[in-house]
Amino acid sequence: MPLDDLTRIYNRRELFSRLRQELARSRRSYIPFSVVMIDADHFKDVNDNYGHLRGDRVLVEIAQIIKNTCREMDIPCRYGGDEFAVIMPNTDSKAVIAASNRLLDKIRHHIFTGNEQPDLRITASIGAATYSDEINNADELIAKADQALYAAKKKGRNQCCDVTQINGRDTAPKLNFSRFVNRDNELSTLKETFMNTFDHQGRFTVVEGVAGIGKTRLINEFGSFIQLHDALLLASRPFEFGTTPPYHIFMQLIKQFIESNGHAYVNLLGRLLPVYKAELVKFVPELKITMNIYEEPSQLPTEYEKIRLFESVLQVFHLISQNGPIVLFCDDMQWAREADIEMLAYVVRNISSNSILACIAYRVEEIAIGHPLKRFLQVLSREHRLSRLTLKGLTYEDTVNKINTAIGLTAPEEIITRIYDETEGNPFYIEEILGTLIASNSLVWDGRNWKFQEFNKVILPDSVSDLMRRRLSAIDPEIKELMNIASVIGYRFNFALLHHVTQKNEGHLIDLLDASIKYMLVELEDSDQYRFSSILLQRTLYEDVGNAKRIWMHNQIAQAIESMHGGKLVDVYESLAHHYLMAESWENAFNYNIKAAEKLKEIYAHQDAIKRYKNCLDLIEKGKIKDVGVEIKIIEELADIYTLLGDHITALKYYHDLRKYNDLPIEHKVKITRQLGLLCQRMGDLKKALDYYNKAKEMLNPVEHAVEVAKCDQAAAWIYMKLGNYNDAFKLASQALAVFQQSENESEIADALNTIGTIHFEKGAWTNAKEFFMRSYEHRKNVNDPRGLSNSFNNLGNVFHQLAETDKAIDYHKRSLEIRKNTGDRVYYANSLNDLALLYAITGDWDKCLEMHNDALNIAQSLNIPDMVELCCSNLSFMMAKMEKYEEALAFSEKAMTLARLIQAINRQASVLNNTAIAYLGLGRIEEAEKVLEEAGKMIAEYELMGLKPENDRLRAEVEIKKGNIDKAIVWLQDSHQTAEKLNSKEEITLCCLVMGRIELDRKNFDSAEKVLEECLEKAESMKNAYVIALALFYLGMLHKQKGNEQKMKDLFARAYEKFSKMEIQSYMEEIQKVMPELK
Repeated sequence: MPLDDLTRIYNRRELFSRLRQELARSRRSYIPFSVVMIDADHFKDVNDNYGHLRGDRVLVEIAQIIKNTCREMDIPCRYGGDEFAVIMPNTDSKAVIAASNRLLDKIRHHIFTGNEQPDLRITASIGAATYSDEINNADELIAKADQALYAAKKKGRNQCCDVTQINGRDTAPKLNFSRFVNRDNELSTLKETFMNTFDHQGRFTVVEGVAGIGKTRLINEFGSFIQLHDALLLASRPFEFGTTPPYHIFMQLIKQFIESNGHAYVNLLGRLLPVYKAELVKFVPELKITMNIYEEPSQLPTEYEKIRLFESVLQVFHLISQNGPIVLFCDDMQWAREADIEMLAYVVRNISSNSILACIAYRVEEIAIGHPLKRFLQVLSREHRLSRLTLKGLTYEDTVNKINTAIGLTAPEEIITRIYDETEGNPFYIEEILGTLIASNSLVWDGRNWKFQEFNKVILPDSVSDLMRRRLSAIDPEIKELMNIASVIGYRFNFALLHHVTQKNEGHLIDLLDASIKYMLVELEDSDQYRFSSILLQRTLYEDVGNAKRIWMHNQIAQAIESMHGGKLVDVYESLAHHYLMAESWENAFNYNIKAAEKLKEIYAHQDAIKRYKNCLDLIEKGKIKDVGVEIKIIEELADIYTLLGDHITALKYYHDLRKYNDLPIEHKVKITRQLGLLCQRMGDLKKALDYYNKAKEMLNPVEHAVEVAKCDQAAAWIYMKLGNYNDAFKLASQALAVFQQSENESEIADALNTIGTIHFEKGAWTNAKEFFMRSYEHRKNVNDPRGLSNSFNNLGNVFHQLAETDKAIDYHKRSLEIRKNTGDRVYYANSLNDLALLYAITGDWDKCLEMHNDALNIAQSLNIPDMVELCCSNLSFMMAKMEKYEEALAFSEKAMTLARLIQAINRQASVLNNTAIAYLGLGRIEEAEKVLEEAGKMIAEYELMGLKPENDRLRAEVEIKKGNIDKAIVWLQDSHQTAEKLNSKEEITLCCLVMGRIELDRKNFDSAEKVLEECLEKAESMKNAYVIALALFYLGMLHKQKGNEQKMKDLFARAYEKFSKMEIQSYMEEIQKVMPELK
């Protein structure tokens, strides 16, 4: 129960919690409620004359009087010290006065027996306030009751006052900093951006400026505008010191939505795919209620699981925005972790068609070169995905407005000028200076107004820190000491932790915090959560703590956190790592950094995990910790993380570092060597990769380590296959399969069968490939491996594509696509879209083809995976050329080539050059086509890229035809046909036939031309390749036109025209219309 330690009635935290509930209830039902503040008169005299123990007994008795006098529905609480509060539901302004007078009567007639001390009679004063529409929150209602209490005391105590009886001139009011001062241009920009979301045009806006310039205040004012349009504002911010849990910013946005919608969220978020719910429930337990059963999501490669988590968050925002526009505001992003910035990047890249405005704010002075937020904003700026609002200081006129509004009168011009010169219009600094003037009695309340006195004697500080120190020097030393302790905890601090560290009486601690709020040092965020009024203040307080004391405080805080969290330390590993490191408790810091790193890696916060592991290595290098075994583990973890991130060069460095430890077990050395091989393979250095795999194999005893040897053989088989050495590849893969079959490991058997199937596929032995892919599928089905099954379906789809069984190919790719969708595998889902698009291109359904290619491109761009974006651009270039949109084809080719060079993929560069040549040929730029084909040909020859050779040779033949060199064209065509036959590439063989038929037609060799073109048509129809069918029909029509067979010509042209019109290929349609105008 949330009870006060002394009086056993509700504590202050429960007071605010219940107040928020009553506020919400009253707003819904329009039923009034009231709050009273009760203070024992002259209570200090009791403590001074009879001691604190007697004072505590008096407080307990007063609490019991209040509790016994209250109705059952009333909520009595101890507010702090000798102050109490009572929430009175269903109580209007008249009823609360009557209830207050009953309380006063009970207290004044009660005898407080003293045992050996004199009996006492005590009176009390009460302030009452009733909720009304102009009150916005619990703090304002309490403030009203507190002002009424002050008025009751001023009138002589032992009485009750309500807010209608307050003489506002008696009490110095808080300065009014709430009014929004002139940011009209910036506010108009935000409003205009927001209105675009009603047309499903998602936007991303950055609000930037120095500390205190008014970024948060601007968004708060913008929030009022949003509410007028029935839109939803969700806001969050990170903590300082990097102790914010990974993804906290976005999970808080989701939790905020859940809290504000009661159980209504269940139906909405219940529409999420189960796999996305399963990802999110790890971070947002409230989502469990939307799930029928909980199942762990299918395992994906770690880097793809992170993408699935990001997509889960995005889908939540997408669902919310279907009910109306939403604004996602993330403040103080200068403190955001890299994991949150990665998630932000994913979200903003994927909201373009949603009713979502994503908005962040950050302090420019805290974003140095290399800061992850700076890198992110630079990338988004290049992609034209953001708009910026840079806030400057207030103008002189706005400064006048702000100061006069704050103090409620017209300040002398000399004062305003001096403040403006010192602050350069920074709103926060203006507020700090006014606060300092009050603390130094240069700005005083005379009972009626604020008044400046002896201002000319005031020396304004040289810096903000000095300004703050001066203000702090004027406050109670006990409050200053408390603020120093709180500053060591952090910018935000929890009451329970502060209480645990200070060991102060809870009521007294609340009183000190109340005083801190009045001094504008801290703000109450929640019933238990406080934050400093500014990060600059927190840092100033922290810097003022001596080094030795600071170390001691960090240690005390760390121990308090351990004590408070008991068996659930996993939630506070990072806080403990931070505080023990600052406390120079090296062993504890080391252990918690490792635990924090392991947890961060588990939830895909890889960059943050790297920092924690590097902290540990730093402690080892400085000689603070000596543990070789753990050092090896840390280096291996770093190598693994860099591999996941695709930073292969850094990963190689760490794996090479591991090789210097000579005492590693043989199995460990083999694992490291195999990883080196894998990294070289991914970097394209196949021969070095093969060398590492062979070295790993040589370390093993073939009898004792048969399975490990087989894994090395299988890895080497892939390399031999890529190098075109199919015999050695098949031999090693078959050896590995035999070993895995003996060990009866279904997953490894499935992988080995897949490897052999892929070797057959690369050789063009489609039937054999199909057999092994089917066998691999059966084993993957037995172990319920969804990802493996999707890969099997994909491979079978590719085989049936090559076997010209297009319907089966489409069916298998659709099955693969469905699994990848349901498992949240966005990367391979995009790959499946590309594969299906290629099939729809063959069938002539080009609309569907382009839709899928574009969807794949959007996903690739949102994931920011360069090789996938390159493939999508290359595919779109090829399609645009087919559709005779040659300029667009060139634009896609240029993008693809830039990325292919970036990722250093030679095979992709050669493929893009072939596509570029097609566009150049279409535009009649023959010399440029010849040049890029020659460049591609050199790559193909040097790197033995045989799969690209038939196309390159055929396109070279097209260049020679354009130049009129028919004999050279035929030579290139023969080379293309020969290589295509070796590869069993039916599509390239068919295209060679088509080009040869055209040559024979141009030479007037009609019989030969007809034979070749009929053969081409037959092959194209067997593959259901609509584009090639249409071309074959067209050239056969041209042949019969020249032969004078008019009816045959018309039949062929009509069939060709039907297909060209479906694909919207204008040039061929126009040629046919010249002969058959009736088709227009």
